Amino acid sequence: MLIPVIVWAVMMLTQMQMLDYHFVGLSSSPIQEALSPSKSSRYTVTRKVKCDDINDDDDDDDDLKPILKILCQAGYNISKHSTEIDRSVLPKWSKILEHYGPPKILGLETCQAFREKIPPHQRHIAPAGMFNSGTNLLANLIRVNCEFEALGTNHQKMRSQVPWGKHRPFSTRANHTLEKNDRPYYQTLPVVSIRDPYTWLQSMCRQPYAASYSFGKSSCPNIVPYPSDIEAHPRFKNAKHIPVFVKYDKGFTIKYESMAHLWNEWYTEYIEFENANTDQHHAGVTNIAMKTPDFPFIVVRMEDLIFNADAVIPQMCECVGGTLKGDHVKQYANIANMNHGIDKSGGRKTGLLRSVVNYGNITKRRDGYPKFQLVAAKDTLDSRLMSELGYRYEEP
Repeated sequence: MLIPVIVWAVMMLTQMQMLDYHFVGLSSSPIQEALSPSKSSRYTVTRKVKCDDINDDDDDDDDLKPILKILCQAGYNISKHSTEIDRSVLPKWSKILEHYGPPKILGLETCQAFREKIPPHQRHIAPAGMFNSGTNLLANLIRVNCEFEALGTNHQKMRSQVPWGKHRPFSTRANHTLEKNDRPYYQTLPVVSIRDPYTWLQSMCRQPYAASYSFGKSSCPNIVPYPSDIEAHPRFKNAKHIPVFVKYDKGFTIKYESMAHLWNEWYTEYIEFENANTDQHHAGVTNIAMKTPDFPFIVVRMEDLIFNADAVIPQMCECVGGTLKGDHVKQYANIANMNHGIDKSGGRKTGLLRSVVNYGNITKRRDGYPKFQLVAAKDTLDSRLMSELGYRYEEP
């Protein structure tokens, strides 16, 4: 009798070890598997890093822990001896809070109306936003984090862009569709990404996409003409601003007074205000009132997609009637923008890690702005948008 019992015990122990190995392999997220150095490495049994445990680590700088958690959730090796991350260049969390404040989402009050009006099986969610505003990052975060099973599976609930085109003005939603026989536009909830205009203008200098205007790479951002602009284009001698043309589609081009005016006008088609924007905004805006939207949408800052995804992503999922997959938000490490002209040579280092370093370094916000362009930015950028989104003016 003793021998069969021993054999049975050995078999059970072996099965338990195999089962434990199996679950270790499944514990990694799809993103972590995709970012693994090789296919074989994903089967290596290693201690799973629990990103929530970072707050309990007494050895780490408390002001750095929220940043380390973000990178950990994206699958980066955050150990002190990691060659993947140079901790000396990471921003402090207190500086990010000081500059950006708490996370901001506008339009959440429209979610209930959308859910009540549109039946679950007809609801969709999709990103919108101006070029260089994080629309691809937004799409990836929603795709990997939101569960829409409760809405029915007969159609894909997450769309790559809104039916009228993610970069097109909101005012064209009812008279333009990207695909013939597309579903009605009002069945899709737009999630609009907006970006700090100071860093957005810098990106538009590097990659303007469908926007065209006369500028030199060495003299940009140029809300108002540089002396070199006037020398190259004498017509700018008496110009108040450098105009920009955006070709949204063949035969559909809009002229804006400047790149800063483009940022203002594109986003105030979504975010409308009761009060007019006036020159008194430099003294401080205290009476901002948004109009009640007549069409559901939500607006999220690109900076919050990077630094506060845990707070904003679940609210996006819930707005359309979905839920969060799992018990925490999965970060997206790779570069999100796959358009031509963007440097992708660095892989993950050009994605979330670079964004954390660049946008966490607040001093870089002034790069490329001489004093007279900072004056122009303060005079031109819509004070209501700046205040409502928590963006500060850079003082000349």
